[in-house]
Amino acid sequence: MIKTFFNYLHEEKGLPISKFYKGFKVETEQFTPVILSPAQFDFLINDKGFENSLPSHLKRTKDIFVFGCTVALRYSDLIRLKTQNVIDGPKGKYLLIHTKKTATLVKLPLPDYLLLILDKYKRQGGNYLLHQLSTFENLCSLLGFDTLLLMTIRITLS
Repeated sequence: MIKTFFNYLHEEKGLPISKFYKGFKVETEQFTPVILSPAQFDFLINDKGFENSLPSHLKRTKDIFVFGCTVALRYSDLIRLKTQNVIDGPKGKYLLIHTKKTATLVKLPLPDYLLLILDKYKRQGGNYLLHQLSTFENLCSLLGFDTLLLMTIRITLS
């Protein structure tokens, strides 16, 4: 942004500014996302033995993780979801949200396992659908994920 500003002053306004700003660089981080296999994702959704072995705070973390992987929203959008974001549609329940970063309207069908997760937290009261996440590292450790990249995890359904 600073580079653009100096370029504007030099090119558009004709101000005598040296071209030191041309050397400004933005560092980008390279990362490799962790990709869950369909079997791993199915395990998270359906393995009740694993879920029952988790303490309550990790159960909540697992639910938020499963929800996030399914709807593929950014974490900032997940924690903003409220009860009014769940609407009835012609083929069941849908999630409707304007994303924070891009202000895009997104409408997603909600599968049954997500409705069960939402129902679980609806009983706890409040307007928000999901609670904030602070124990993601602990859950990844229990699952045996070697690489931890918060909220860059995607699911490949082949």
